Order: sequence, then structure tokens, then C-alpha cells
Amino acid sequence: MDLGFQIEPGFDGAIYGRVSSKEQEKGYSLDFQLKGGRESAQKHGVPIAREWKVRESATEEGREKFNEFLKYLRDHPRVKYAFIAKVDRMTRNYTDMGLVEELVKHHGKVFIFFHEGFVYHKNSSLSDSIRLDASGMIGRLFVRDLSEKTKRGMEEKAARGELPGPAPKGYLCDKLTKQKVPDPLLRKWIVEMHELAARNESIDSILKKLRDAGCPMKLHRSGVAYIIRNPFYAGPFEWPRGSGKWRPYVHEPIVSHALKVAAIKGLERLNKPKYGRHGFTYRGMIQCGGCGCLVIAEIKKQKYIYWHCSWMRPCTNRDYIRQEDLEIEFERNLTSIHLDKEKTARALKYLEASSANVAAAQVLKISALKQELGRTKNRMDKAYDDKLDGKIPENLWQQKNREWHDRLMTLQEQIQTLEKASPADYMPKARAILELSNVHVFLFKFMDAEKKRRLLDSVYSNFSLNAKKLTGTYKKPFELVAQMASCPNWLRA
Repeated sequence: MDLGFQIEPGFDGAIYGRVSSKEQEKGYSLDFQLKGGRESAQKHGVPIAREWKVRESATEEGREKFNEFLKYLRDHPRVKYAFIAKVDRMTRNYTDMGLVEELVKHHGKVFIFFHEGFVYHKNSSLSDSIRLDASGMIGRLFVRDLSEKTKRGMEEKAARGELPGPAPKGYLCDKLTKQKVPDPLLRKWIVEMHELAARNESIDSILKKLRDAGCPMKLHRSGVAYIIRNPFYAGPFEWPRGSGKWRPYVHEPIVSHALKVAAIKGLERLNKPKYGRHGFTYRGMIQCGGCGCLVIAEIKKQKYIYWHCSWMRPCTNRDYIRQEDLEIEFERNLTSIHLDKEKTARALKYLEASSANVAAAQVLKISALKQELGRTKNRMDKAYDDKLDGKIPENLWQQKNREWHDRLMTLQEQIQTLEKASPADYMPKARAILELSNVHVFLFKFMDAEKKRRLLDSVYSNFSLNAKKLTGTYKKPFELVAQMASCPNWLRA
């Protein structure tokens, strides 16, 4: 192709080829650009000193490889000719166009766009300058138009309840429906990760337990924290991120909203101490009854473990308790939920007789929850209208919207749980709980350290230590079991 420009002999050239993405890099575009540059240079008798094969976006300023190319031209006076396929292969932003203009006007460089048959040099006419600017502007407009279309497409997808972008770890993109579906191989590991976090396990502990159990996911500390904090795994998601716009969802959640909240709280706990290499069994489970600080452990004489208040605040409780005595206190607390066979039989008989009342109460509770759900939605809609009208500030609306959203999720899960539950399902669970309460103490004596901790976590929410006496706060339904055990004439006919 005749460029309409007289090549000056005795100077070398450089070829610059560029693509924007990895997908384009895998194709033949770069090779095609470099081949065209070599043919153009050979036709005009210009030796090639160096070639650039680059993957960078032309819309961004401060590109590393492009700046390297320009610096090479500036530092090598013998390299006068720059062979580039098209103007948009060189740049699509005004800042880089200024750098090119500086090389042309002050360093005598010549830019040859061989696929467009266009040369730009210091003696170019006004029409050539306009052509260069127009080509760069058209490329810039194309990118902006593509960006706007992409944003509109992502917004439309989010409005339909589909998360734009790739599927997060633990999900797959269905090739037929294009929906994000749980990965059957990784699903149980995502659930396990949340359950460990809800039990106040540290990120390092979660990673170790997942790896020891054979988890196939390649995870780091930041990856675990991201998965636990990402609301997508429990249903609704925020799009755009940080905007306060929570979208409905069409994908299947992997974890429940309640488990997600518990996992985040466990991950972000403030009073969890840092543990050393010893890994004491009952770490983080006991509070001081005098000041509320955590009770911590230390080793005496290299073999005895003593527990005491951390004394982070002024405290009158200066007692130490050996771990052997502490375990006796745990056993004493577990004894308080022991039911004999007679009380267990009376409890099961009472539950069977009251199943009809349970069903009626269940219907009333579902109705009350649905009414509260409707009221919360109305508040959200009204607050959004007030925000659009300027009656409330943006930051207040985002705060309240997040609170109402969390409440909506809790209400919806409670309604779903009640609608799925049947009074007939209560009896097997009640029988299992009552039978288990009779053997808790026996099991505790023969369990290893980790199983002891899990058993206590399943029965108690926390413990308080005061004057070497341990008092536990029961979780439901063990609170009711303890009341039954403490009342000698409970439900006696």
C-alpha cells in the first residue's frame, strides 16, 4: 500500500501490536498486526529494531507497555518510524494522544498506520491532524458506548435477580439456563465453612479443618473471609456493590440467612482473644462473673492448666481454678438437664397430647409474621419515596434499608420454617433431645477435647465463672429441659 510519504533512509523502525483482553490474545489478532507491520516495513525498506506484543486496554491512561514503547522511541534517535495497524490500536484516550504529538513535533518521529494507509509526521497537513484526532475520538466513543451498553445489560440482569459477572466459588453457571447453580462438589464445604465460623472458629482454624477434611477448594484467609461475608450465598445480593440496592434472587441459596448472620458475627467477634500454640479446650467459652471479661488459661509448672479472669478491667474475682476442677463444674451443669425415665415418659406424653394446640399456635404465628413482613415492606417503599423526594438523606436511607432488609430475610426464613414444619415432626426431635439429655454427663467424661467443646456448644450459649463456681446459660430447648429436671412434680398426674 502506497503511504504517500517519502521514507528517509538510514533509520530503523519499531512495530507495536496490541489487544485488550486475554481472549483476544489467544486469537490471531496480534500475529496479524505484527505480520502486517513487517510487510509494510519491508516494502518501504525500513529495518525493524524491535517489536511489541501487548495486552492492554487503550482507554486507560498510564499504560506500562505503551509508555515503554514511547520511551524507547524517545531514547533511540535512530528508531524514527513506528508501525501500528490502526489509530485505535495505539490509543483511545486524549492523554496518550498528547504524548504521541510530543514525539512527532519535538523528536521527529513518524507514525505509520499501515492498515489505514495513513501517516502522521511533523509536516502533516491540517486534514491529517483532524483525521488522527477523529480516529482517536471515534475509538473513544466506541468504548464509552460499549461501556454504557454493558452497564445497562448488567443492571437489567441484576433487576431480574441474576448476579452479573462470573459465578462465585461454590456455584456453577448452567450452560443451558445461564443461571448460577450450587456446585454439588463444593456445596457442603461452603456450608461447613459457615458452620465453623458460627462456632467462633478463627479463619486459620477454619482453613486447617477444611484442608484436613480434604476440601478440594484452594483457599486463603482472604478467600474464607470473602465467602463468609458475601450475602449471595444466603440469597439476595447488593448491586452495584456498596450502593444499598438489594436485589431479589432467583438462584438457590447454599446457606440460610440465620447461619450467614451467625457466621459473620463469629468472624467479626470483638472479645475473642488471640491464642497461642497451646490451643486450650475451653478457650473463649467462659466469662468472669465479676467483671464480664473473658476467662483465660495459663500453664503452671509446665503441666498444670489454670483458668482465671483476664483482668482487662478492675475485678474482685482473683481466684484460679484448675482444669480438672473446671471439668467437674461442667459435669455438674450437665447434670442439671438430666431427666429420669419417669419424667421423660411424662414429657413425651404431654407433647403428643398438645400437638393440636401446637398446630393452631403455628398458624397464628405464621399470620403474625406475614403481617409484620407486609409492614416492613411498606416502610421500605415509603422510605425510598421519601429519599427520592429529598425528605431523608441518602446515608440514613441506606442504614435503615439495610436494617429492614435483614429483618425481611429473618421473617421470610421464619415463615418458611414454620410452613415446612409439621407437629408430627416435633416428636422424633423431642424424643432424641430428651434421650440425649439423659446421657450427656456420661458422654462428656469419655469424649476427647474437641468433642467436649462441641457438646457444650450445643447445650450452652455461654458460661460465667465466679468464686470457682461455673454457671451456664442454656440454649433452647435445653432451657426447658432444665426446668423440667429442677421441678420434682412437673406434670405429675
